[in-house]
Amino acid sequence: DRVRALELLQSHGPQPELPLLMELARDPDAEVRGAAVLLLGRHPLNAVRQSLINALFDKDPVVLRRACE
Repeated sequence: DRVRALELLQSHGPQPELPLLMELARDPDAEVRGAAVLLLGRHPLNAVRQSLINALFDKDPVVLRRACE
């Protein structure tokens, strides 16, 4: 699944690119959004600020928690 693919890319490379993560942070699937938001948090804040702010208003509690992490 796509969450596992993100985990494998993060672990073994190539690292998921920022535009992909920003797109996945808006995915209909909450698991995918949560994984993307978690990985966005590893990037410099200025580059991902708006995506993380948007995640703070997500209806899924896991995505919201990951945005806060």
